[in-house]
Amino acid sequence: MVWDGLGRKCRTRNAEMYRVEKRTGASSAVSDGAASGARSALIARRSSLALRAAFSLPELMIALVILALGLLIIAAALPVGLSYTQESVNLSNAEVAGEYALDTIEQYLQLWELGATVTYNLDTMNPIFRPNDGTNYLPNYEPLVKVRPMVISNLEPRRSGGAYTAVYDTEGEKLITNWLSRYSITPNNSLEIDYRLFAGAITDAEVALSIVSRAYPPLQNPQRRFPADWLSNPSGWYNSPAVSNAELVQAVTRQVLWTAFYRRVSYDQPGADATPGTADDIAGDPHLYEIIVVVVRRPSERHRFALQKIPSSFDDPAAENVATPSGLDRVAPVPWLVSFDSSRSDALPRPAIMTYTGTGENPRIPDPNVAPRAQLIFKCKPAVGRLLPIGSVFIPARNDVMPNHFQPLLPQNAGFAPYDPHALPIFTVTERPDDTTIVVDNNGVYPWLALAAGAPDDNAIAWPIWVIPPAHVERDSANNPIFDSRTCVIGVSRRYVRLPQFDAP
Repeated sequence: MVWDGLGRKCRTRNAEMYRVEKRTGASSAVSDGAASGARSALIARRSSLALRAAFSLPELMIALVILALGLLIIAAALPVGLSYTQESVNLSNAEVAGEYALDTIEQYLQLWELGATVTYNLDTMNPIFRPNDGTNYLPNYEPLVKVRPMVISNLEPRRSGGAYTAVYDTEGEKLITNWLSRYSITPNNSLEIDYRLFAGAITDAEVALSIVSRAYPPLQNPQRRFPADWLSNPSGWYNSPAVSNAELVQAVTRQVLWTAFYRRVSYDQPGADATPGTADDIAGDPHLYEIIVVVVRRPSERHRFALQKIPSSFDDPAAENVATPSGLDRVAPVPWLVSFDSSRSDALPRPAIMTYTGTGENPRIPDPNVAPRAQLIFKCKPAVGRLLPIGSVFIPARNDVMPNHFQPLLPQNAGFAPYDPHALPIFTVTERPDDTTIVVDNNGVYPWLALAAGAPDDNAIAWPIWVIPPAHVERDSANNPIFDSRTCVIGVSRRYVRLPQFDAP
């Protein structure tokens, strides 16, 4: 074994001859020439191997194409992964924020009792509506609009004098009043609406919660109370928390916010004799309510929510003009009361109902011989369609319990099929092929109307719904909000709550 001129071991025959000649001391020009030739051949061979080990240009191009395809796949998967991550964060925030909101409402919301010596005045005004005759609450009365937005404090997204202005979300009762006008119900009808919200005393309304408690993650002290206020305003002490401007600033920076609805779930019903007003009537629970919390996520701190113009057409609604003080946008969402297209007979997906020959309320059972639909299709005008992007929800405002049994004052003939007076299905938009078509998954419940030609319930406006409009940043030249194409709703939470009642001072 010898080393060649390149520093490698060599076992060639010439190398052996070179070693023998070196050992014997015999060296010749011939031997030197042979060894030199062997080294030259080895160098040439290694050079040839080195050339054969490199990539050719076509091979390099194919490798680059494969690398580019891999990078494209990774780049395409990255947004999907980020979207799933954001969706997971939204679902987590929605669940936690919804439970926090329900806990807060259950802790702080209460009712006031009225009696023969206590009038229904601003000092005893409830943060939720209850039918009354001006002196007493009427637990047997069933109002037309069952689901109502809770009166909660909100914020205007601009500063006035260096401070944010807290306002009250009383828009729900105003919208209900406008909708009830089709039944010739005036704002002084305390059986259907809280008319005092329109008597110039809106700012004196007792709010259920402050704007600070509507923000998530929660602030340190969302419902601070000052015990000294009990002496000056005992009723307001429960519902009017003290909030500093610093806390309002923190609330403005929160992107996860919520709004709430409520409905009474237990009304009086006839007993075994099926005759209302008799001794065997089944008494309802006037303190049992369902609270529905809708959690939203503003895409940025600049996003805000528009108010619905009053009065306006419910199947073709418009936003308030921000040029007027009453039309300023809000930081937290404000529900709109809208309806599907009143000019179309197919606005609501009505099922085929079995003929009922029994007595009592028609159970409105869908015909089992007709295959159920996988999806329900609603028809609306573009103004409503733009409020319902994919992923948004709408909540029916009506579901008659016992039509005309206890209070024959008004026709009550709107709800669901099959008949379920205690249900409140909430529909989630799964598709929106265009601005006039809303598609939801069939959850087994259909909208229902007892259509009577010429009656107020002869079109889709009699089946109103609550929606949360998408957030917006800018408005167009006509001062209309440019709604985002994606919904801001990230979750809905619900809970039955039996609200405590206190004696009015």
